[in-house]
Amino acid sequence: MNVIQNLNLTLLKPVIKKKLFGKEYVSFIDYIIKIAELYGLCALMGSTFKENIHSIVKLISTSDQTDEPLSQLEKMALKRINKSDDSVHNFLELILVTELPDLLKKLFPDKSIKYNLEGLIAVSNEKVPLEFALYTMQLYSYEALGFGYKYSELTEKYLTSKIDIQEWNAARKSGLNIPDKPENIKSIEDQQNDIKHLIKSLILKQKPELIEELGLNLI
Repeated sequence: MNVIQNLNLTLLKPVIKKKLFGKEYVSFIDYIIKIAELYGLCALMGSTFKENIHSIVKLISTSDQTDEPLSQLEKMALKRINKSDDSVHNFLELILVTELPDLLKKLFPDKSIKYNLEGLIAVSNEKVPLEFALYTMQLYSYEALGFGYKYSELTEKYLTSKIDIQEWNAARKSGLNIPDKPENIKSIEDQQNDIKHLIKSLILKQKPELIEELGLNLI
């Protein structure tokens, strides 16, 4: 398990459930929220370590060749941008606009639902197998690294954009199982400091040779 896969599992652990006589799973609403959280974290990583992006790519590459993997990540990020629109102000909205419709179609083809927020509410408690969640989140996290690297200014804008409290309350009233209020938004400097400490803790055992390359020996 590489560093990014480890991060995926760490994020999912609090919401993993298990059937009485079955495999582990997460609810669909938790899956969507965790995709957005993960995408934001990995985009922040790509942006924060923009000058050392090749060292970051080594965390997911099976070789020391990083140019081609980075090029692929940038192409994936461009596709995400092209699917977005002016209604997107943060990473949760990015996932709801660009990914939710496709996921609803793929995971619930036999259900008569709309492929939008209304559909999300209708299937919010449906079970997503943990194996599927981990596999797809790995792909999202890789793409997000490219997003943060290629669109660093937009990444910082999304990460510091305040969530509309009226829209949040409306989502809760409509049936979404989300907290009473969104978390307070930290400054981009604080978020960058947090991601540096997080990455240092994750690579300390697996990729200690990258600590100095990423300048993490100074924190």
